[in-house]
Amino acid sequence: MKSFGATFRLLREQKNMTVTETAAGIMSKQGLSSFEIGRTSITLDLLYPLLKKLHLSMEEFIYFYDFDDSHHKVIIELQNLYQKNDVEKLRQYTDNLLNQYHLSGNIEYKHSYIIARRLIARINQSPDNPSDDDKNCIKHFLLKSETWGIYEFELFTNTIDLFDSEELELLSQIAFKHTQQVVAITKFTEHEMTYLAFNIISRLFDLYDFKEMDRYFEFIHEQIEANDLYASFLLKYYKSLHDYFSTPSQDSTICWSYVDMLNVLDNQDLYKLYAQDLKQREQQKLEHTAWSEFTTK
Repeated sequence: MKSFGATFRLLREQKNMTVTETAAGIMSKQGLSSFEIGRTSITLDLLYPLLKKLHLSMEEFIYFYDFDDSHHKVIIELQNLYQKNDVEKLRQYTDNLLNQYHLSGNIEYKHSYIIARRLIARINQSPDNPSDDDKNCIKHFLLKSETWGIYEFELFTNTIDLFDSEELELLSQIAFKHTQQVVAITKFTEHEMTYLAFNIISRLFDLYDFKEMDRYFEFIHEQIEANDLYASFLLKYYKSLHDYFSTPSQDSTICWSYVDMLNVLDNQDLYKLYAQDLKQREQQKLEHTAWSEFTTK
């Protein structure tokens, strides 16, 4: 799943070098970009001078490659803990990740720290208001990335609730602009892009913003695989939630029927997660309806 190109890109960006500057005199800009997103490989005869431009040895590059792969595993572990509602272990991660960031200065530790805090807030349904520093840390990293690979998609997917409608639209446009570049890399990437769209939809519900939702439903419908039962459930769940929100008189019975399917399938962790989510959505609609009635009087 992990490509040398993605590690090279992260190191290049840490050195504040552009694709054009790095590739000059060695290979084409397009060739380097293709290597960085994992579409193509390059020979050692090209890799050595590219690393020299970054003032890195091959031994250092391999070290960072192994480190970056371990960071990817941290994100996967955080996602697993979130699905299990394991707040205690997530809190342990936040302390450790913040300490690692202060010791090393590596921005990826701070990214993971922010992700862990957001996941805890979602489980607790708590108003863990992000600091401007946390929000800008993620936003500026994503905006300055010339190419998006698996890391950028994972980062955006797990921090979507930091952003308002305008920021979400900007970053999602950038993300989907890179869709065709990364869609052929691995099956994993296609899977991640589908769940990125689901996370965007969930955030749009938070913001009570339904204008662009159909576009994401359409994208998911094109990407979803017949044997992906979880994605099929989410698509039905969010479409029923859309009908529930957009029709004032409609109740949440259909939404609950889809959540109850998880109970029937004996997936208790996901059942608890989405039962909690739906209860929160019911309260959200109730408060929004009450506010609308108050402001029209």
